[in-house]
Amino acid sequence: MNLSEIKKIIKELAENKSVLLAKPQIIGEANYGRVKDKIENQMVPFVMLSGFRGNLSKKNNLKRQKGLESIVSSTGYPWTKMPGSGYVEDPEIEGEAPREVRENSILIWDEKRPDKEESDLSIFELAKFLANEYNQDSFIHGRPFQSDDGESEMIIRLYTKDGDPIKESWAGPWSSLTQVNDDDLFWSAIGSKQAKLTEMLEQYKSMKVGSKLEAMEKQYKIDAAKSALNRKNK
Repeated sequence: MNLSEIKKIIKELAENKSVLLAKPQIIGEANYGRVKDKIENQMVPFVMLSGFRGNLSKKNNLKRQKGLESIVSSTGYPWTKMPGSGYVEDPEIEGEAPREVRENSILIWDEKRPDKEESDLSIFELAKFLANEYNQDSFIHGRPFQSDDGESEMIIRLYTKDGDPIKESWAGPWSSLTQVNDDDLFWSAIGSKQAKLTEMLEQYKSMKVGSKLEAMEKQYKIDAAKSALNRKNK
């Protein structure tokens, strides 16, 4: 599967032609542990992204997501659904209530599928293409990294749609799926939660420290919150 073939699939989707969609694994409570093990222990490289946009209707977003999943299914890479990840989006008009945006994301694994030929595109190049095609600002990529002492760990971080690492303290790197899911700073920054970030910054400033390590942690959190706020105000 190469780029021209992927573009042909997109054209077929736009013309409402039938495109085969392989049945993926779906993350639930029963298999979250297996996905976590695949990332953190087996260290299988992966990409996480979505076709959803916060300014579109649920119906349109579901259609976009189905198209994205159809393309990935045709590339030869296995993938896993991650339904229901999301954030609260700040209102564009003053006085309106914040709106919860629920995104259906997918994990694309850097593995071969027995029913498909191997793709000519790396998953990183595929993620860049899909992020641009579906107007996404960013995507998450994780890969194993070997340190100088020979130890391996996962490096997971956020990249722009053009494949450049977002060099902000709130955008990674992380080493586990749990860290990504639990990183309130990250989801606040991605979801434009300005009020939440401001609140977090004030909380971090008031943190009491009793050791050098705690002082370093406090400064990291303050810098991360400030960088996220600065990005929102640009």
